[in-house]
Amino acid sequence: HSHAEFERKMIQEIDSSRMDREDAERKLEVASKSVSKLRAEFQELEAKRKSSEEYLQRVMDGHQKEISRIEALIARQVRQRNALSEKLTLAAKRSQQSAKRESALANIQAEKAGLTYATESLAGIEDEINEVQSRLDDMNDRCMDQQKLSKRMAELADRFGARGVQTFVLQNVVDVLQACSQTYLDDL
Repeated sequence: HSHAEFERKMIQEIDSSRMDREDAERKLEVASKSVSKLRAEFQELEAKRKSSEEYLQRVMDGHQKEISRIEALIARQVRQRNALSEKLTLAAKRSQQSAKRESALANIQAEKAGLTYATESLAGIEDEINEVQSRLDDMNDRCMDQQKLSKRMAELADRFGARGVQTFVLQNVVDVLQACSQTYLDDL
């Protein structure tokens, strides 16, 4: 009688262990599917990160070209201003040396007109510089956003990479198997 009861108990334990094992296999299959899905999402995020980095590089290249253009424009305006300044100095010297006051006044008026033109041109350039600076600030803000996104993508890659999810799933399976085995050993 006790042998039959022991045998029946053993069969129940084996059936219970088999059901636990099948349950663990189902959970492992679900976890494997989740890992596959997460890997696909990770690859998609990685592609987006790479695209963002490429876009950022293109934007920065565009900024650099725009800055070079503005610097060349500023240099040209400085040369023009220097040339105008030299002309103004020359006009002042001519007016001091000239015997005719009317001729000296005409030269001064011409130089003043040139200076006004240069001043107006300089004001226009300053407006352009301010506009470009505003665009540069906007682009820098976008660059910072892209860098934050890139950092976030890298963190997600670390958290949902192959090692992180696989370790989590395997640890759960080991825990279930240990619990089942311990119950079986306790009964023996």
